[in-house]
Amino acid sequence: MEAKDFIVVKVGSDTVANPNGSIRTEFVEEIFSSIKTAATRGVAVAVVSSGAVKYGRHILRDDRASIGVAASIGQPALYQTYADAARRTRMSVAQLLLTRFELTQQEYFKKILKTMRELVSRGVIPIINENDAITAGTDISFGDNDSLAASLAIFLNAKKIIILTHLEGLYDKDPSLGPGAHLLTDIDDANTILLKMISGKISAGGRGGMLSKIKLARLCTAVGIGVQLVNGRVAGNIGRAFGRQKVGTMFHPREFSRKLTDRERWMFAARNSDGSIEIDDGAQQALRNGKSLLAVGVKRIYGKFEADEIIEIINTRKHSIAVGVVKKSSRDIIPVLGTLKARGIELIHVDNLIAFNNSSIHP
Repeated sequence: MEAKDFIVVKVGSDTVANPNGSIRTEFVEEIFSSIKTAATRGVAVAVVSSGAVKYGRHILRDDRASIGVAASIGQPALYQTYADAARRTRMSVAQLLLTRFELTQQEYFKKILKTMRELVSRGVIPIINENDAITAGTDISFGDNDSLAASLAIFLNAKKIIILTHLEGLYDKDPSLGPGAHLLTDIDDANTILLKMISGKISAGGRGGMLSKIKLARLCTAVGIGVQLVNGRVAGNIGRAFGRQKVGTMFHPREFSRKLTDRERWMFAARNSDGSIEIDDGAQQALRNGKSLLAVGVKRIYGKFEADEIIEIINTRKHSIAVGVVKKSSRDIIPVLGTLKARGIELIHVDNLIAFNNSSIHP
């Protein structure tokens, strides 16, 4: 974006909505008040907001209403709340409802990017949500708005993501289980935190989807985007986050030595498979030297993926080091691992492979 700084604000459903599903209008008012102040410093903002399903069920007075129906009813009402608050602060908003399909298709990605850039250049604040009415329970769903916010931040070359939750931030253990939990205020390596969480050394339970937020932080900080977890229910916290004050948990971005092209941002953000490939140190060295990925260097396949999907590449320490467009499906790769056939099979051509940063690809 052309603004001095571009920030994506991700709003959780438990932050924008009360326990009964009604919208916390004072919270929405505070968002726009803070955005207006930030705009005077040259900051542009896009808001990714959950809450439509919860609000729709509140309107219907039926907690069992399907996600698609609840979203269809809740989304226009939720957007209207944002639009009303924006009007009272003399700001303009626009609504975008997206699916993963649009972001994984480069043609549609370019159209979204063009639209978003023009909106921001006109001083309009995009209010974005997943189109749950058609994606719920399908393979074109993001699964959660954390993934959507991460994709958009990378697409739009954001400076930072501010995640507004109902929690103070990330703790070293589950604070709901008793005293002794300590807030982690500054984190330089999101991947280490993620591995600890997966191994159970840091609890992911009772944290309002904290695991997905750490995954978001790992991806975004790897390409130079900061991520800040903030309790949005505390008055003044939104403004403090915009003002770069120390509040909540800050995941500091890694240094990224160059500016990503639009195509590279698309490849990072549109990773359309949960599958990943673990490679050995020799293959990692080959990637460092600008070579393609061959099957002979693969140690293990995680998850499932099809040919031509964008997947993640990790090293033996389970660190994410790159993404790329894979030529073969996981079911075709697994039978040849550890055999002589693997030597002649190219899985990802170097032109379709991008490392997170220069240092991460080193063994």
